Amino acid sequence: IINSWQQTLTGLKNIQPGWQNLKLFPQYYDKYKQEIDRINEIISLRISRIEAIVSRMESNQWLTPQEQEFTYQDETLAQEQINLADKLNKVY
Repeated sequence: IINSWQQTLTGLKNIQPGWQNLKLFPQYYDKYKQEIDRINEIISLRISRIEAIVSRMESNQWLTPQEQEFTYQDETLAQEQINLADKLNKVY
């Protein structure tokens, strides 16, 4: 389970710079600002939450109720991220 979360975390950290760099392309960013800002928000949120989850798991500790809730919310956030990425990749 820890390995799965670590892989997700690594993947998010690898794609984050690319999505953040879209702000450097004003013609594209201005047109899709809301979507780009939201996907960057989701990625940052997921990274911070997953880092906490992985850290707790690696320390062999139980997740807090809030962290358990994050694990359930992550699925929804991941799907929203995928939907936004699909939309933006189609128009890029």
